[in-house]
Amino acid sequence: MLKGRVLNNRSNEDEKEDVMGHVMLQHCIYRVVVGMIIMGLTGLGCSSGPSVPPSELPLQEVDGPEWLTQKGAAFSGDKAIFYGVGLAANVMSSTSKRRAAEAQARRDIAQTFNTYIGALNKQYLADTTAGSMEAHSVEQHIEDVMKDVAEATLVGVTIEQYWEHPHKNEVYALARLDLQRFLDVIEALQSSQEAFKELDAKMRDFVRKNAKQAHKNLNAELEKR
Repeated sequence: MLKGRVLNNRSNEDEKEDVMGHVMLQHCIYRVVVGMIIMGLTGLGCSSGPSVPPSELPLQEVDGPEWLTQKGAAFSGDKAIFYGVGLAANVMSSTSKRRAAEAQARRDIAQTFNTYIGALNKQYLADTTAGSMEAHSVEQHIEDVMKDVAEATLVGVTIEQYWEHPHKNEVYALARLDLQRFLDVIEALQSSQEAFKELDAKMRDFVRKNAKQAHKNLNAELEKR
C-alpha cells in the first residue's frame, strides 16, 4: 500500500509538470505570433512609399517661419501692411544670395502694391466727375500722379527678416511696407499744373477715406488665391 501511494504521488507531480509545460508552450507561441504580426504591420507601414529626402520636403515641414507661405499678403490688423517674399537659390556668396532675395521681395511687394493702386484708381475714376475737363486728360493725369506716388511710396519698403533653408542652398527675405507711408506721400501731393490742383485735392480726400477699405478688399482677394 505504501508503495502504491508513492507511485500515485509521482504520477500527480508528472501531471502538474505536463500542464505547466503546456501553458508555457502556449505562451511562447502567443508571443511569437504577436511579434510576427507587429513586424508585418511595421513592414507594411514602411513600404507604403519611399522616404522623402529633407531637401524635397515642403516648407511647412521644415520648421520655417509662417511668412514663407504668405507671399504677396496684405494684412489688416492694428496697422495696414503690405508684405512681399523673395527667394534666391543656388548663389554661392551668402551676401549676394541675400541681396538677390531682397530684390525679389521688393519686386513682390511692388506687384501687390501696384494692384492696390490700380484698384484705387479704378474706384476713384468711377466715383469722381472731371467737370469740364476731358475724361482722357483726367485719366492720364491720375495715372501719372499715382505712378509717381507709387514710386515714392516703394522707397519706404524695408526688409524685416531672412530665413535660410536648412537642406538647400536657398535664402528667403521678407519685405514690409506700411500703408501709412502711402498716405504720407499722398498728403504731400502737389500738382505742378494749376488746372489739376483741385483734382489732386479731391484725390487726397478720396484716398484718405478709402485707403484702408481698399487695403482690406485687397487682402480678401489675396486670401482667395
